[in-house]
This record gives sequence, C-alpha cells and structure tokens, in this order.
Amino acid sequence: MNKFEKMGQSYAQMEQIRESVKGLVREAKQGFEKRETEILQDVTLTHVGQKQQLDKVRGQYLNQLLGQLQSAKKEFDKTSDNAVAFADEILLAEPEKPSAAAEAEFERRLTALKTDTVLAANTKSGLSKLEAFVNTIENPYFARKMMAEFPALAASFVNKDVSSQLKLGHINTKLTSVASTEEQKQAQQIKESALSKKDQPLIPEYDQYYNVATKTFGHQVADYFRNPEAYSSQE
Repeated sequence: MNKFEKMGQSYAQMEQIRESVKGLVREAKQGFEKRETEILQDVTLTHVGQKQQLDKVRGQYLNQLLGQLQSAKKEFDKTSDNAVAFADEILLAEPEKPSAAAEAEFERRLTALKTDTVLAANTKSGLSKLEAFVNTIENPYFARKMMAEFPALAASFVNKDVSSQLKLGHINTKLTSVASTEEQKQAQQIKESALSKKDQPLIPEYDQYYNVATKTFGHQVADYFRNPEAYSSQE
C-alpha cells in the first residue's frame, strides 16, 4: 500500500469512527431505557426509591458513554494525524523528473522567453508572451522550475497598471495549479478536511444524536461534545 492509499485509508477510518459514535449513543440510550422500564415496573420500590435507582443507573450509563466517547475521540485524533502525516509526505514529494532532452528543450524555450520579455514592445506584449509560455506547461516539474524563475520575469511588470497586476496574478495562479500533481491536489484537500474535522465535535449540536444523548443523559454529554479535552471520568 503506497502513501496515497494509506492516506485515503486513514481518512476513511475517520469517517467510520464518527459513525460508530452514533452507535454508542444509540446503545447507551437503549440500555438505559430498558433498565428504566424495569425500575418503573418494580412494585417493591417507592417513588423515591425509583428515582434513586434511575439516577444511579443513568449515572452508570453516562460514565460508560463518556468513557467510550473519550476513547473514540482519541482514536479519531490519532487517525486524523496519520492522514495529515501521509498527506504532508505526498505534498513534499518532488515531481518525477522528465528526460534530459525534454529538460534541455524547456531551458532553451525559457531562455528565449527571457529575451522576448526584455525586448517586448510594451507591457501587454511582454505579459502575453509570459502567459503563452506558462499555458504550454503541463508537467509539474517544469511548473516548479518556472515558479523559481517567475519573480525575476515578473519584476519588470510589477509597477505597471492594475490590469497588468491582475494578469500577473492570474498567470501565477495557473502556474501554481500545474506545479502540483493530481495526487498532491487531493492530498491537500484531505489534509485540510482532516484538520478541520479534528477541531469539530464528533457529534455536532445540529445532529439528532446530540439531541438524543443530551435529552437522555443531561448537560454533561453536551459539555463533553463541546469540550472533550476538559472531560475527566467521574466515579
């Protein structure tokens, strides 16, 4: 399994963990409701006794659920970190180097471009030549080489009119896009998504399972979802 596949696997595991948490809430609710029914049907208990038993059982299920949620959150964060680490390795990888002949041809054309931009009749003409050159680049390796040359090539245009600045920005954006392989583009998206989801609650407030958990077990579950780092198991 290569790094890209491992990254995808880690990201898929994040989603699986998030879904499994809903199952934990559902099981805790069903378990408590079963015991609640048994207690309420116990004719040997007074109303006060029933309440005491219900509070005790609710607390047991609450602590069990919070412990399970804490374990799930730790696993989720670990898996998120793995996805990000694999993504970073992909993002830092150098593109495959083309043949010596292809590189020599690129260097020849680049040298010609430098001359053409210097000798261009006006700013518009020079920018057009620069844009046309960039538009021919499809290989990430050459795009990165061009990015290294871009500041010097753009230097003669930076103090021109606003439209020239916008054109330079457009050319640079195109170059930046080509400089990443398709795998790197996907890795960047997964990295950003993994980091974002790590900062979010496993069950957000708008989710039906959030409402189920808080309605059944009270504010402590809501407090945990909002700030899992602050949670400490209670006996």
